Amino acid sequence: MNENYALPRPQRLLGEALRPVWQKVAAELEKPAQNDMPMRHSPETLRYGMEQLLLALARVAAGADMLSKEVFQNDAASDEAVQAAVARFDASLNGLLAGYAVVRGFAVQGEDVYPNHLLGRAYRHGLTQVCDWLHELMETLADPMAALRRRGLPEQGEVSIHLPLGLTPAPEMTELSNWMDETRRARLLPPPRQESGGTGFLGAVCAGVLGWGIGNALFGDD
Repeated sequence: MNENYALPRPQRLLGEALRPVWQKVAAELEKPAQNDMPMRHSPETLRYGMEQLLLALARVAAGADMLSKEVFQNDAASDEAVQAAVARFDASLNGLLAGYAVVRGFAVQGEDVYPNHLLGRAYRHGLTQVCDWLHELMETLADPMAALRRRGLPEQGEVSIHLPLGLTPAPEMTELSNWMDETRRARLLPPPRQESGGTGFLGAVCAGVLGWGIGNALFGDD
């Protein structure tokens, strides 16, 4: 690899096309909470919120995986195909962005403040991971040589730069699960339905999110 090395056109275009997507996610993270929608929480509403977060993260992970297949693994992708792939990935973010906005729009009081804060933090954890990944991906595609130097990787020969989308469950998920259990006991509510296989809801969250990723972007000499 040398200073004149050029990435395939689809990958160069991808970096440019992802910028408005990154800007949208970054802007959402900067927005102040609205807190204008009255809400009373229960173990059931929190469980539903956690399930929706899991589904949203799975959609984003699947979108990133498809983006890898359609662009990173296809140097012959047309400009239109790259733009369409980015549009599909952008759409995969809708659930995560909408869920974050909804939770931060709740006007809660008393004992509901704590679990609502945890759920909002769990959404923010996922969005922050996506935002950081998009920024790193854009910076790498804009200047792969600089990316190699930042990582201390060789600048000659065939080199792989790994750009995984590391979506991991937020620590707040465990705290929320504990709150739900304690609240059920305090209110004498029945225990939650166990997922198939006996792993429980939190186990399903971890199994459903860990391990997803976009794969590798290969930068090397022809």
